[in-house]
Amino acid sequence: MLDLAGREVALATLTDLQVGFGVRQEGRFRAHIYRQRGSLGIVIHRMALTPPTLASLGAPDDLAEALWSSPGLILVTGRSDRLQALGAAADAYNHIHAGSLFMLEEPLEYLHKDARAVISQREVGVDVPTMADGLRCALQADCDAVIATDIPDPHAAETLLRLAEEGRTVVAGLAGADTQTAASTLAHLFPADRWSEAGQRIQRCLLGVLGRVDGALTLTRPPAD
Repeated sequence: MLDLAGREVALATLTDLQVGFGVRQEGRFRAHIYRQRGSLGIVIHRMALTPPTLASLGAPDDLAEALWSSPGLILVTGRSDRLQALGAAADAYNHIHAGSLFMLEEPLEYLHKDARAVISQREVGVDVPTMADGLRCALQADCDAVIATDIPDPHAAETLLRLAEEGRTVVAGLAGADTQTAASTLAHLFPADRWSEAGQRIQRCLLGVLGRVDGALTLTRPPAD
């Protein structure tokens, strides 16, 4: 599986890893490989061949346009359906805008074929070493929009904010947060002495938080003040 995923990892040192890989005429799969009781455990999921739509996730009709209407930052929360929402957001961009979308995923969840947009999909650990490295590539690329499936550290968070501040529309997944705590969770990825500065930057560029509210997929806008 590691060979299929293009990953070079010594099994003796492997403790926890998620990878995506394809098998010809069988489809794409996502595997969680982990160590337990001195041996390796593996959980494998078959991945959908096509991304979901926002409508299929229960989103309102105007959400697709609202996500991509202006430059800035949108954070995506949720446990089980965060990656689905990000895939649906990419699909919406692909069918609405004739622009360039730069995607960074860990692992690759869906394969997006160009419709109106030009989509570049890069997998962390395969195409780029880290999420921060991939976001720096996006910063240098001539792209209109960026999707990142997760923001794991302050280096990724810093480049994410720069992308939004420099005029891209950035949609990013944020683990361990909900619609109420997403902004502070992102700010607290930075060192403590930068929390205030990071919070001010996030406030300036945050367009909203996408997540489940009372069971419905909703884009919650920040307060006007």
